[in-house]
Amino acid sequence: MQISALNIIIPENFRYSCLPNCAVCCAGWNIDVDEEAYKNFSKFDWEKISKKFVGKKKFIEENNKKYFELVDGKCIFLDDDKYCLLHKKLGFDTKTSTCKIYPFKFIKTADGIIVRLSFVCPSIIKNTGIPLEEQLLEIKKLAALKPERMRQIDETVAVNEDFKIGWSDYKKLENFILNLLKTGDNYESSLKLAAKYLRIVLEELQKKENASLISEILEKIDKKILFVRMDPFREKKEKDDTFNKKQRLYYALFVGYKFVGQSKISSFKKIGNLVKLIIKNGTLELNGKKFDVSRVYQTYFNVENKENMKLVKKYIEHLIFTKWHLLPTDFSTPNVISGYSLILVIYALVKWFSRAFAVLRGNSVVELCDVENAVSIVDKNYAGHITKETLFLNSPVFSKICNLLISQNNFEEIII
Repeated sequence: MQISALNIIIPENFRYSCLPNCAVCCAGWNIDVDEEAYKNFSKFDWEKISKKFVGKKKFIEENNKKYFELVDGKCIFLDDDKYCLLHKKLGFDTKTSTCKIYPFKFIKTADGIIVRLSFVCPSIIKNTGIPLEEQLLEIKKLAALKPERMRQIDETVAVNEDFKIGWSDYKKLENFILNLLKTGDNYESSLKLAAKYLRIVLEELQKKENASLISEILEKIDKKILFVRMDPFREKKEKDDTFNKKQRLYYALFVGYKFVGQSKISSFKKIGNLVKLIIKNGTLELNGKKFDVSRVYQTYFNVENKENMKLVKKYIEHLIFTKWHLLPTDFSTPNVISGYSLILVIYALVKWFSRAFAVLRGNSVVELCDVENAVSIVDKNYAGHITKETLFLNSPVFSKICNLLISQNNFEEIII
């Protein structure tokens, strides 16, 4: 792949530099090793470097792929000073491509290669370091490392299961949604409003059966010829027992992926964790610490807090800009309507985990540190693994559950 010819699209207002004494990317997930890197590593006598390697496996193999061995959840090559031994002893160029590329991911589109960022990385979360625009050449080199692993978005985008539009029309729709989110007075209202407008667009397209009318439809929305009515009975619904039960079940199932779907515990305990989430009572464990589920729902998340919401907005809009919601998964075919519903799920999860982290601190009000932890854990466990995307949709059971829930009428009113 010719580096100079690459059209790299960098998201605006992002900075990154690898932070000292961090090593967040070296723990908590399987890091795959490509063959070239494996050969380089295997030539080296690591037992002479450190006693930690004596009698220990350095690599494991699963499904014909090699991964670094994990010790206490951390890469075996992570030194005591939180620096990579491979990097220190053999140099950056010998590292496996996954480690070289992180925290970047590359998504090929009709416009060019979009750079998606991992919000697990503290530098990305805190937006510290060198502006990405100043690292363009280096990012181009990273994008060229493994072109075969680059995810790709089709130029024809499905609005729902039956209706497709071209790339330029999709971009108009995306820009409309992003502008709505950026300019709205209340972010949650804007999120719900966008979902309702998407359904209006789909209805209009189906009436005319002509995808070229996207501009005309959006113009009518802008001029308020086409408009939606926000639900005036929201407050009444929140007091309705059926509505509350449905909302409780939705949250339990989505949040449950972390405490049930991913947990390496017995089936009995998994069922117990799910029940705790449904009844909003009981004790769960997060990052090695126990917390009371009932307190999560008593903890205040202030959507008017500009500092907290700045990060939430940046994360949600980054997912939309990088087309995360359109990426195909093992068990589902993406489209604009269902994909945007997944964006709403991610937003709801960030709020839930922000409250959970506040509870872990013994606080009843969410602060920025809780939001940072929440965005990181949601990105890692739901939106984007170090080498995968949409993790919870790559599980057959959770994929079916998710697709069933997000297809419900007025899903946005239940999840937000």
